[in-house]
Amino acid sequence: MGRCSVCQFRELTDGTFHCRRQPDRHGACDTDGRLPAFRLDDEVLDELRDARCVEREDAMATSNHDTNRDPTPRRQVERHIKPAFCLDDCATVQELAQRLQKRIRQTLYARGAGTVVAINSQAEVYLLMAGEARTERFYAEQYDWVMGTYAELPMGGGNAAVPDLHALEEDIRFHLPAWALDDEPAQLDQGAERPVQLQLPFPPLHEMAAAA
Repeated sequence: MGRCSVCQFRELTDGTFHCRRQPDRHGACDTDGRLPAFRLDDEVLDELRDARCVEREDAMATSNHDTNRDPTPRRQVERHIKPAFCLDDCATVQELAQRLQKRIRQTLYARGAGTVVAINSQAEVYLLMAGEARTERFYAEQYDWVMGTYAELPMGGGNAAVPDLHALEEDIRFHLPAWALDDEPAQLDQGAERPVQLQLPFPPLHEMAAAA
């Protein structure tokens, strides 16, 4: 359905967009009373707008050529890549890892693609879909910002996996300076044994004096 194709919760199966993990459900989220409900994906609209700009540039170049006028330099249409959020939105390493894992999972399930995570010195966090031309260009130009590529489909086939929180936390600690984010104190499992302070017996003070 047309509306499903611009929904954040879409999946594509055999050329047909449908609700995520529900192949038989498409175009009915406003009447069946079930979740998820339609939510517009702003990135799709941005891509469509950029495509129209490119088409307009191509038409202008063709028109200049057909009328034997000096063709104007073709301007490359480049959408400015904006950060997804800032580190100020996350108080701890663990909170950032949870937020990244959620976005990586959303991209994998909705688009079937991996996610490139990059963080610059201005504490801006960038999340880009792996495999896109603009992502490859960003990767090459801002390599020092890149923390890693996650949930990317294996070259030889197989299923992509969303990284666990521990792996993301380790990558964050390696990529960011130690002062950038706090670490939550480690918590013992409820079933774990707590450390026991040893109680060593000492003789009474008068016996120690007598022995001296």
